[in-house]
Amino acid sequence: MNLKFKVFDGRSDNDIDVINEATNEIVGYIKTRPRSGIRISLFDQKYQGVVSSYEECFGFISGVQSVLNRLVSVNDGRQGTRKQIVSG
Repeated sequence: MNLKFKVFDGRSDNDIDVINEATNEIVGYIKTRPRSGIRISLFDQKYQGVVSSYEECFGFISGVQSVLNRLVSVNDGRQGTRKQIVSG
């Protein structure tokens, strides 16, 4: 999954689509309003946020993308922070 959106200026009113490049479908939107910030909604409002800059918006969407890519990835053998019990 690769989420993309057009570069925008948060100082003006904008409605921007967020697109999954893998399927070419719209998966969310970004709404900018100068006095109320940048509102983000992805995947039928499952992931929502309000940020104050383009950089924060990019970070939020990149974070959602990373989490979802990890959730659907093939098990790569990493156990994360879980400890394994060794009998002996």
